[in-house]
Amino acid sequence: MEWIKSYLIFTSNNIYGFIPILVVVFLIFFILKLIFKNFPNPFIFVFISFIILIFTLPSVPRYIFETEILSEYENASEFKLVNSTRWGAFTEPITLIKTPIGFFHFVNPVSQIPIGYDKNRSRNEFLSQIHRYNEEPIYEIVDVECSDKLISYSRSFDGIYRSISFNEKMLENEYKIYCETNYEKEAKTFFCKANILMKMDNITEEIVSEVNKQCINENK
Repeated sequence: MEWIKSYLIFTSNNIYGFIPILVVVFLIFFILKLIFKNFPNPFIFVFISFIILIFTLPSVPRYIFETEILSEYENASEFKLVNSTRWGAFTEPITLIKTPIGFFHFVNPVSQIPIGYDKNRSRNEFLSQIHRYNEEPIYEIVDVECSDKLISYSRSFDGIYRSISFNEKMLENEYKIYCETNYEKEAKTFFCKANILMKMDNITEEIVSEVNKQCINENK
């Protein structure tokens, strides 16, 4: 539920958010103390709960970020996850046990529908979407010339793409992502979904999910 998410985010940044949880813990063990006379003091459990909350709740936004990004691209198989990094923090011990993903880089091989994508073609254009924890997402159109190892970037500013670099020499990781990686499967999925969804009205998440599955099966 959205209110639970909001509460957890608030509590992760504000120790006063612990109070409702600790009150509930106290009431539960206070009632148990009334029933079982030899039951330990309720404040012991309140203290233990406080320690647990201190070491877990501050990390909740990291896990929410990971879950939301994975959910956002769950039905977007036209994008390939080309890079991801798990980010933890020494001040948040739980992240050292199960480190959440704090960086995602997704690439779609089709930025211009008529042109499409061809792995054997020297020049292609891509949509690049980068998500970093606690930062604004970066949306770019990437134009590559693999034979000459040249790359150009246009970045979205308020929905408008503006050139930020032109025909610069590719770095090794850029060449690997945009020239060596094969995106034929993602391109086929993109056009499959586009051909189906463009004929529909009132498109819902459920419809997108079903169409995504259908196109994946067709491109196996």
